[in-house]
Amino acid sequence: MPKILVPAARVKQGNLTLYTTSIKVSDLLSENFYSIERLDPHNQKAGFQRVLNETRAKRLARYLISGLDAGDSFIPTSIFMATDKDLTFYQENNTLEINIAEIGPFSIVDGQHRAEGLRLAAAEDKRIRDFEVPVNIAVSLNSLAQMAHFLIVNTTQKSVDQGVSQQILAKLTDTLMTEDLPTIPDWIMRAVEKGDDGKALSFVHYMNINDNSPWFGKIKMANDEDASGTINQASAVKTIKRYILVANNPLLSKETKIQNAVFTNYWQAISELINPSVQTILHKYSGFEQFSQFFVPFVNHILNKHGAKFSVEFMKDILRGIFDDLEGDGTGIGTCEFWDVGGQAGKFNSSARSQITKNMIQLLAKTLVEDDGDIEI
Repeated sequence: MPKILVPAARVKQGNLTLYTTSIKVSDLLSENFYSIERLDPHNQKAGFQRVLNETRAKRLARYLISGLDAGDSFIPTSIFMATDKDLTFYQENNTLEINIAEIGPFSIVDGQHRAEGLRLAAAEDKRIRDFEVPVNIAVSLNSLAQMAHFLIVNTTQKSVDQGVSQQILAKLTDTLMTEDLPTIPDWIMRAVEKGDDGKALSFVHYMNINDNSPWFGKIKMANDEDASGTINQASAVKTIKRYILVANNPLLSKETKIQNAVFTNYWQAISELINPSVQTILHKYSGFEQFSQFFVPFVNHILNKHGAKFSVEFMKDILRGIFDDLEGDGTGIGTCEFWDVGGQAGKFNSSARSQITKNMIQLLAKTLVEDDGDIEI
């Protein structure tokens, strides 16, 4: 593609330089003009964009084509693109030079559905190629800054899938000590500095990929269109942040691999005792929340009474006593029937599950299991 010259306005916003212009669809769709860094559900380090909603893009394409003859097709909202390079701007006549061979491809930070809708429309009706699209181009913006700007745009102006935002916050936390973060809103920075999204994702990722975990392959990660999980990443992360990443969790001072191993052993003990049927909600949100609520009191009890006894068999011994003695709404919590679809567990909301947890905690003090004093994980 030869370089193009377009009228543009240079906009300075702090350290950010933007060029506001319009691009013909024929140029936008030229080879290597733009790319989309989509979040890879199998690689926590790659990408940041949500999965493309093809239905949304096709709907836009139909609208554009249907309004062509009447001159009613328009897209007033600009596409936000970025490059880590600079562009040549001729101030004397307010003209921007774009040489894709040297600076391409631009990364689409916001507007991938508009770009895809235009591509689909142009493939069906060549007249769309002459259509002009408003574009804002940010220059000298590295990939980390582009990811941060995506998060800002999609949390302050419109909603974004919570699982995607969790992944981005975790990535920003990972780079906190190694790279200079761009300026981002205080509330986002607080989440980045706290790092809970990354910590919670570590639990979720570990349990989802280890074949000895009862949650193996059951968690639908953000952007994983092929997964058929029984709980989504956003719900799992939110639950872990609420009940596991708390001040009184004594394991948070331990290595991540120890935390992950203990939590997985805990769930393995629960699953082996209950031996759920295929039609179970134990491995859905209800079960995940119920036993996540109980995890920290359970771990504290083991450490205070038995030392570091976190083997599956030892946990089963303690849980068995609690399951057997639990009364009231929690009666039968250790049976597969309790967790079957249509069973007792499905009748409880979060508040009722919290009451069952309180009853289980009361039984912990009465639960005595003999041990040899050895440390086990």
